[in-house]
Amino acid sequence: MNAGSSPGGPPDRAPEVRRLLVDARDVCRRLGLDEGAKPQAGGLLIRCLWHKERTPSCSVRRAADGTLAVHCFACDFGGDVFDLVAVAHGLETRRDFPEVLRLAAELAGVPSDGIGARRGSFKPRPHFLVEASYPPAEEVSGLWAAGRPVGDVPKVVGWLKSRALDAGAVEDFDLARALPLGVRLPCWAACRGQAWGEAGYRLLLPMFDGLGVLRSLRARRVVNGEGPKNLAPAGFSTGGLVMADALGRKLLATGRRPEGWPDAVPLQIVVAEGEPDFLTWGTRFSDGNATAPAVLGLVSGSWTSGIAGRLPDGARVIVRTHLDEPGEKYARAVHESLRGRCTLLRGGLRGAA
Repeated sequence: MNAGSSPGGPPDRAPEVRRLLVDARDVCRRLGLDEGAKPQAGGLLIRCLWHKERTPSCSVRRAADGTLAVHCFACDFGGDVFDLVAVAHGLETRRDFPEVLRLAAELAGVPSDGIGARRGSFKPRPHFLVEASYPPAEEVSGLWAAGRPVGDVPKVVGWLKSRALDAGAVEDFDLARALPLGVRLPCWAACRGQAWGEAGYRLLLPMFDGLGVLRSLRARRVVNGEGPKNLAPAGFSTGGLVMADALGRKLLATGRRPEGWPDAVPLQIVVAEGEPDFLTWGTRFSDGNATAPAVLGLVSGSWTSGIAGRLPDGARVIVRTHLDEPGEKYARAVHESLRGRCTLLRGGLRGAA
């Protein structure tokens, strides 16, 4: 949540409050969010309030800029201290920001006169939010529409080349777009007070829900710098969203094999991990190959039973996640959700190219 530009909030008060609320353990304790928490360097791992979980996976710690940063390793929610205050009081950060700022100011010991409006008694926090929270649809579609072909931005082309990716192929399949500088961005397209483009996050990748509908975007940093390589919209979750090529989106939208698919040819689906691997697999096959595999890309929290349920019975699913602990976790989730319905393979795709 880019509080300095939040709707309804005085721009000179939010940064002050944010700078004062920097002790992760104290803030979580006072908000009642520390039940079952585990200490970590610079803060705590708490049970995520943006998705249901039993084991703490949400990091609350002091970031490089000295303010509190929130990041869930399971559902990929990202935010700041205002998101913690909001969820602890049963509020929504964006919609209720004046009240969130008032409550945060009281927590920080800052005079809150004239900020927000009191809502009466304290609202008990929910144990979790049942539905994932995504950015406003019109803002997502507007930013995606503002994106330029990746070949128009040299720094994006350079990053793609460093990953052995062809900008022309990425353009042809419309798997990603380049973020131009100078366009007006939603407040969620920011990191630590900087807009995505200014911070070097110039490669945009669309994220789709279980019905193949565009619901969010991810930004990839294409220049050297500090901070995460990828960003999700600040203050929102990407849980239950995947990257998908054209055939992948069609499978999600219909839940069945494409009409006219040859009976003798198995429907293949590649499940890749992360943006670079998704782009690699998404551009690996010729657009003239009518039976090329569908490609889905996973990030933290992407794979759900809802996504699995949209893949047609009998499909051949090739799981290409990384051979490390997170990658194996993704692979197990895919296997467990599709076992008995699909043929599951872990590794390569011989002869498919």
